[in-house]
Amino acid sequence: MIDLELLRCVKCGAPLPKPEGEYVKCEYCGYVQRIVDARQYVDKLRGEIFKWISEMIPPAVITSEVADVVARHNLFAYNVKPRLIAENSMYRARLSLILSDSVIRLPQWDVKLDDNPKGAYEKLARIEGLSPLVVVDEDRAFFSEVMGNGGLYAYLLNALSLINEKADFDLIKRNLEEALKYAEGRNALQDRIKAASLAYDAINSLFNGDPKGAKMKADEALSYIKKSREEANNPEYAFMIPGIEKEIRVIETIENLSTAAIAYFEAGGDPNELMARIWKFFSIVEKFRKEINADISVYREISQSISDIISAKTGKGEIELLPGEGDILIPMWLVSITYTFVTGVLMAKKGKMVEDVTLVSAIPAENSVSDVFMMRSGKLMDMLKGREEKLSRGSEVIPEPRRSSISWSTAVIPPVITREQADRLLEDYLAEVSRRTGGKVKFGTGTVKGLVFVPAKLKGDIFDIPVLKEAPVLIKADNLVEVAL
Repeated sequence: MIDLELLRCVKCGAPLPKPEGEYVKCEYCGYVQRIVDARQYVDKLRGEIFKWISEMIPPAVITSEVADVVARHNLFAYNVKPRLIAENSMYRARLSLILSDSVIRLPQWDVKLDDNPKGAYEKLARIEGLSPLVVVDEDRAFFSEVMGNGGLYAYLLNALSLINEKADFDLIKRNLEEALKYAEGRNALQDRIKAASLAYDAINSLFNGDPKGAKMKADEALSYIKKSREEANNPEYAFMIPGIEKEIRVIETIENLSTAAIAYFEAGGDPNELMARIWKFFSIVEKFRKEINADISVYREISQSISDIISAKTGKGEIELLPGEGDILIPMWLVSITYTFVTGVLMAKKGKMVEDVTLVSAIPAENSVSDVFMMRSGKLMDMLKGREEKLSRGSEVIPEPRRSSISWSTAVIPPVITREQADRLLEDYLAEVSRRTGGKVKFGTGTVKGLVFVPAKLKGDIFDIPVLKEAPVLIKADNLVEVAL
């Protein structure tokens, strides 16, 4: 009954190709092993499978040939099927965990896995060992479902584990191709796996200096994933919608990077040099993203900004610039604020309503918000005692931005902090202003108007921004200069 014809990989547990020498390479994880070691592993696995099956079926039956179809069916229905129902429920639950998140990952991302591929492949081999008992159509349909879920789980799990290992993208794609076979008849899932395979192809093309090929593959992947999203409206696949939505944003990120690399190449630059810098920059983004527990969708917004910067450097587009001195451009969010306050003392108190602007750093900073209320200098409380028309100086110190292209040689740091995160930083700053004034300043809702780039100079490890001397921010350079575009 137990038939393991193929050798198995001692590292991941997947089936090995037919060996032609002393060593054999696994097609699914890339591990090179001695054939003798693979044989020893299969012999050990065969014994474990025998033990597992003997817990359900008498050992004498396992080693004999049961010819009677009715007897086989009864053995399956009463001894095996209850166990497989539990296994199938486990597969469905674990597939739900995997597929409710993004299967497509950028190289900087890690994947949290609660299982390992080797165990999944071994369990699949155990279940496959029961196939001789499947002799009637009803049993075949159920057994096919269990094998389908088990195979899908094992190959998806192996693909995700390879992402953590930063393995070759061809290996990831190979596992996805195999997973696709186990998803037969499930259109939403098949289209999603096709999209993932194309997306990894696109990332691989970016690594290999082929941005045009990457863009074509990313466009095709986007078509498949959007089709999968429509098909997932079926209640059976609704659990996949959060993961599909994330994958749409990841593929759009790949498209943005491909567009940037194409523009860079057409302007005479080396796309490999650009992508090396972007991957390094994304490592900084990922560290920050984990610290604030942000969703991976931040990469779509950040990659769009990268594409806009490259477009402006090549003269094909424009970005918002503040005038000022400096040899490096720092990204900041221009924000409009409204507030009311009371000035004067005793009976002379008078309410005021003001509209103003401030800037929020789009890269991590110790003081992220331009201090337009002069809170850190201690002038804020003095102004509250007088007859000031406004307490903030944003419109006085922050000039109007202008849209412009920039020179190829201008160093530009891409944003790390997104629009949504800038909103939170602004809220924290305004809450501190209100707290320090004992509630005498009350704020309306701040509105992020857009991303602007501000000229700065590097002094030590601090970015000096001349235009904001009266309302400073404190931004350390850290490793950001190295990844400037």
